[in-house]
Amino acid sequence: MGKKSEKAQIRERFWTTLGRYMAPVPSTEGLKVNWINYKTGVPGVQFKMDATHELANHSIVISHKDPDLQELLVNQMLQLKVMMHSTLGPDWIWPDDGERRNYPYAIERKLIEVNVYKEEDWPVLIRFLKENMIALDEWWSMAQLAFEAFKR
Repeated sequence: MGKKSEKAQIRERFWTTLGRYMAPVPSTEGLKVNWINYKTGVPGVQFKMDATHELANHSIVISHKDPDLQELLVNQMLQLKVMMHSTLGPDWIWPDDGERRNYPYAIERKLIEVNVYKEEDWPVLIRFLKENMIALDEWWSMAQLAFEAFKR
């Protein structure tokens, strides 16, 4: 087995394991949810998770194809920054004001010095990703009302 396919299998096993831990957890609204592929219901707004050989991160990614809608979505998110920090904590990293029109625009929270390829790091990775995803869902249950105009 090659190194590349071995790493792919480890990553797949990690995400499957995380999915199993998350499966019994209902959303804030009591619904069954696919936590790994969380749907915000707003085109251009996604919650993403990643784990690599050096870190794990959660991000809220705004990536609308229309530059004007992209800017409106970013501005709406900026309006919710205080609410977000009060719900999720202050350690989310926001792009600088000069990067408002960046595509994609990502707000992130990172856990460094962890390695998805080391199974001994999995408990810490899973706890970080699970806690943040549940907190994001709680925040989004309130914040999504501000994005109603952008829903399909």
